[in-house]
Amino acid sequence: TRRPYTSPCSRPYLPLQTATMSITDLNGSWKVNSHENFEAFLTEAGVPAEHWDHMKAGTAKYTVTVDGDSVTLVEADTEGKHSCTNTFKFGQQFEKKGIDGKTRTATLTFDGGVLTTTVPDMGNGKKGVFTKQASGDTLTETMTIGSVCGKLIYKKA
Repeated sequence: TRRPYTSPCSRPYLPLQTATMSITDLNGSWKVNSHENFEAFLTEAGVPAEHWDHMKAGTAKYTVTVDGDSVTLVEADTEGKHSCTNTFKFGQQFEKKGIDGKTRTATLTFDGGVLTTTVPDMGNGKKGVFTKQASGDTLTETMTIGSVCGKLIYKKA
């Protein structure tokens, strides 16, 4: 008997939390521990195949600073090759610089311990939604473009 396919986006990786994470729980360096449906996501995102192995084994460093109602989020690889800094207010549209060097209109929200980035047009006419949630030494990033979803699960480096 075959089991029905379950989207990687319908299964949570994080344990139930008794306390909601703080935005600053993202601070630190994270190394990819596992991934699910990531190649399909990269194809949908238009990432050339020669970059896939590097991305699947990647490291990420996040630095979050909160100053009143403004949030600054620095995203970088730990090799120091790519970095971007964005300052925004939750719920307000802004021009978000991506680690890929492109700028896209985005809105970030933080609710229930989940950081959500919504990009109405990823440059291919499709909407992108990216969520990050930290629990202890695990960070789960769920990425959706159109109907394709992938996950990266990081461990604190």
